Parts: sequence; structure tokens; C-alpha cells
Amino acid sequence: MKTQQIKRKDLAKIYKEVCSSWQKVIADLLVEQVDSDIIEVSNELITKAYDEADSDKKKLVNKYFDIVVTKKI
Repeated sequence: MKTQQIKRKDLAKIYKEVCSSWQKVIADLLVEQVDSDIIEVSNELITKAYDEADSDKKKLVNKYFDIVVTKKI
């Protein structure tokens, strides 16, 4: 599984801007990686978050992550 990295403090900025269901997802990531200042996030989760986001939140996701687009044939 491919992942991207984000600083814990930057993930906290995202946490403040998202709905409670995504706050839980972020909190789970932070608990799983409690001893690290750099958090690994799967591309699958990033893509899911981006797909579910409104335009303002898409900008926020784009600020911290590279969005991997898969083309459907």
C-alpha cells in the first residue's frame, strides 16, 4: 500500500476543519502512530477523503497531499 507523510501538527490543522466522522479517522491514525511526529496516510484514504470533500476541503487536502487520480477505462 502506497502512503504519503504529513507532520502531526499539519494533520491537527486538517482535523479542526473536517466533520466528526473524518475527525475520528484522523484520531485513529494519530493513536496508531502515537510515537511519531510524521504520520503515514494511505493514498486510498487520501483519495477517499478528497472524493467526499466539498470544494473548500478539497483545497485543504490538496495543500498537504498529492492527489493520485486513477483513470477508469
